[in-house]
Formats: sequence, structure tokens, C-alpha cells
Amino acid sequence: MSKTKTKLILILGTVAFIVMVGVIAVLVLRPKVPDISLQIQKRVGFTIFHPISGQSDWQIDKTTVNYDSNAGVLTFDMYTKDHSNKIVMSQQATPSPFTDIENYSAIFLSKLNAYQEFQVSLGTVDLIKPTELKGEQAATANIGGTLMFLHPDHSLDVKAWTSFFNGLEKE
Repeated sequence: MSKTKTKLILILGTVAFIVMVGVIAVLVLRPKVPDISLQIQKRVGFTIFHPISGQSDWQIDKTTVNYDSNAGVLTFDMYTKDHSNKIVMSQQATPSPFTDIENYSAIFLSKLNAYQEFQVSLGTVDLIKPTELKGEQAATANIGGTLMFLHPDHSLDVKAWTSFFNGLEKE
């Protein structure tokens, strides 16, 4: 092989390598667009939990994210990737009676018709059937100062709920 061809191959290989490194750097280092806007994150006074973007089977519908500053409640809808199920999630700072009144959590769960409790990586989750939902399933969790309520369109079994909660991250 001539010196010219060797130089050309070396130059092309170097250019291809530089382009490949550049593409990887752009993909890895590009800023993450949050599912919940930074404006809302700054207004909320509690830890926000949401599906791990790009890794969870659930995705937030960003058009539904709403923070009611008067009530102190953050709500948003999430869908499975194939849109076969939806969960409406609300979050708020854990109200003081949960820590100030002995057994308040148990009384609260009883009034919500709690029927199953299980552990996930973040803490304890309770499945409930509140009277207001006319027997439909919901879930609640009080984790790290955030009280969460979740209402799916279609009931989930404990395995699916566990997978869902284990796929959440803190913001």
C-alpha cells in the first residue's frame, strides 16, 4: 500500500473517530429536559416523585402537570408507553397530623378503605378503595415528607404497583 493511501486511511479513521466521540458526547451531555418544569419545581415545598424519564414503563403527560399553590398540591397524568393505562398522581407535603397525632396514619388509611400494604424501594405503599372513587382502586404512600395519591384507570396488581413505585425517582 502506498504512503498516500495509508495517510488517507489514517485521516479518514481519525475523522470518523472524532465524529463518533462528538455524537456520543452530545447524546450523553445534552441537558435533560425535566418532565416537571423547573418553574414548578421551585414553587413546590416538598420532594417530587416521578417516573425515571426514558427508563420507566410510565411517561408523564407534560401538558397535565399542574401545581395548585393555594392547596399545595401537584398533579399530573402518566400513561403506559402503549397508552393502555393511565394514572393520575397527586402529591403534597405530608400534613402535620401524620407526625403530630399518634396513629393518625392508621386512622387515615382505615377511612380510605386500605386493603393491602406492601414495601417498595422508597418505603410503604397502601392500596385503597376510597368511598369517593366508588370502589375503584387507588394507592397512597407517605414517603420522605411527600404524601402521594395515585388513581389508575385500570387496577394494577401488587407486582405492577411495585414495579411502578420502584421506577420512581426524586426531583
